Amino acid sequence: MKMTEYIAIYAAIIATSTFIWNIVTWILNKRKLKLECRFVVMRGTIESPHVGEFIEYKILNVSDKPLRVSSISGTTSTPNGKGYFSLASTEIPRSISPMDSFSLYKEAPHIFNSNLRSLHIEDSVGRIYKMKRSSLKKLKRKGETYPRTYEDQESVTAYNPSMQEIN
Repeated sequence: MKMTEYIAIYAAIIATSTFIWNIVTWILNKRKLKLECRFVVMRGTIESPHVGEFIEYKILNVSDKPLRVSSISGTTSTPNGKGYFSLASTEIPRSISPMDSFSLYKEAPHIFNSNLRSLHIEDSVGRIYKMKRSSLKKLKRKGETYPRTYEDQESVTAYNPSMQEIN
């Protein structure tokens, strides 16, 4: 074999590996949001004068592209079948920078118990990112031990109570 044949084989190997690397990075470079929820008890401070039990909705952008969150919503089991709810907030829609997050605190609704079926966020393009099933089960278990109950079981749509300020 001549030296030019060795150079041609080396160039073919480099070109093939570069092509495969570009395909792999293209596949792994998907837009992705992650939703985390947890129960929080706020006692009230000078910086944050809110008191009560709240749910912290933490939305993480785990991709390298900015994404715009358009809604946080989910489904519940109702006596009449499947019910839908949406979290109404002045902070949503909101853009999230790459590898960044933001948190939203809302008073815990009565639907965070065994009737909660799914919880998800939707971006401005219409993609839906569901909460992990294991995280949802933990949230439901915590919601079953949650001390507050709400009388109005029908007001599931656009649930948006105001925050309470300390005196």
